[in-house]
Amino acid sequence: ATKIKLFGKHIIKQKNLDKTHGYFEKYGVRTIIVARFIPIVRTVTPFVAGVGEMPYSKFLMFDVIGGALWISSMTLMGYFFGQVPFIAAHPEATAVGIIFISILPMIIEIIRNRKKSS
Repeated sequence: ATKIKLFGKHIIKQKNLDKTHGYFEKYGVRTIIVARFIPIVRTVTPFVAGVGEMPYSKFLMFDVIGGALWISSMTLMGYFFGQVPFIAAHPEATAVGIIFISILPMIIEIIRNRKKSS
């Protein structure tokens, strides 16, 4: 079986490459766009998309769309929520809330996958 090497060591087995490719065939577009909103996921998504053999042109198009959605939504939310007295008075609580909301999709997916496995 084919494996990917890094520094001379096999790090990814062919069966895992096949699973990743299948995942990106099914959920790739949604993953690229949503990844912009999830801190850790947005860091690894380009690597995983490459391993999953997503065409670069497709990745680029949806990465730009995700980036535009992220930038515009954060700018608008900052503008409108910044005018709310509670949020202006409690920036720490607001930051914790934003972090929780940003990882919520990942938590939901983990729960869904565990329910499917059961």
